Order: sequence, then C-alpha cells, then structure tokens
Amino acid sequence: MQQGDDGSLREIATENLNAWKEAGVVKTLKYYSAEDAEECAPCRRHHGLIVRIDEERSAKTCRRLMACVNERCRCYCRPWDVSLQ
Repeated sequence: MQQGDDGSLREIATENLNAWKEAGVVKTLKYYSAEDAEECAPCRRHHGLIVRIDEERSAKTCRRLMACVNERCRCYCRPWDVSLQ
C-alpha cells in the first residue's frame, strides 16, 4: 500500500474499528500522533484523546485519523482499555 492511498487506508481503519467492536473486549480507543514538527494539525489536537468505542463520534474520528493521508503524519488509534467484563 502506498502512502496517500486514501481509499485503502480508510478501508483498513474501518475494518479495524469493526473488528474491535465485534470482539466486544475493546472498551476505549486512544489516539496517537508522532508529536513532532511534521505531524498534521488535526492529529496534534487529538493526540492522547481517549474515547469509548461505542460512541459514534469515536468511530468517525478514528476512521479519519487512521486514514490520515498527510505524507509526514504517522497518526493512528488503537485499543486502550481492553476488558473481558
């Protein structure tokens, strides 16, 4: 996959989010950025944000951040709170 392939990155982000929801053990997501001069402004603002996976806002934000197409940005979100309860 090449950087800037927005469609593929969005598909992967959506598939990851759906798999995490389906597993039922991921409770929250945390957003990460590179925290350097090359990161994009939206990712910088969201760095460290923790949201519940079942919130619609989190789903939209996660897909957008995980599919960032800024060549210099290495943003992503991942499961934060994982619990069998």
